[in-house]
Amino acid sequence: LWFIIGDVAGKGMAAALMMVMAQTLFRAIAALCLPLGDVMARLNRELARDNERAMFVTAIAGCLDLATGRMALANAGHNLPYLLRRNGDVEIVTAANGLALGVMEDATFPLTELTVAPGDALLAYTDGVCDAINPARISFGTEGLERQLRLVAQQPPDLIVNSLFEAVEAYAGDAAQEDDITIVAIRYHGPQDETMA
Repeated sequence: LWFIIGDVAGKGMAAALMMVMAQTLFRAIAALCLPLGDVMARLNRELARDNERAMFVTAIAGCLDLATGRMALANAGHNLPYLLRRNGDVEIVTAANGLALGVMEDATFPLTELTVAPGDALLAYTDGVCDAINPARISFGTEGLERQLRLVAQQPPDLIVNSLFEAVEAYAGDAAQEDDITIVAIRYHGPQDETMA
């Protein structure tokens, strides 16, 4: 199972086009079944080529082996993901950090490998979650994120995602949203049931 979550620096049509390009390229390159490091290097090379606006994308990408639970992660300057253990523990995944995508054509991306046990979930998000502010201009922060994750760590992925959106929205109240928010949760059910929720 291949996955990626990313955030383009900047706003407007140019940023939207950069994200569409990144998503399309990732799908096409991942379909070649290359190692994750090669997929990221190729994706980066394409995004960096002719990048006259000097735009870049932070991203977390990964590949989960459904038969074994082995997961490889590549971090291109993105917020660190969380591992939600089946017993309710919440752990930050200290994925080795690389450059954002599109910055340097010849960049390489260190990989972090971990084993996800049946029942564990991975949660990745964009910085709009932690950067959300309340009317007093205090950010939700990693403290708010981790507090909410501890409450819902054992829930199905859709409920984890929805509850986090709701918690951020309730925290922000009437304050304007200043950044996009994207959240993805993947729960591994084990080799007997290779479906992902």
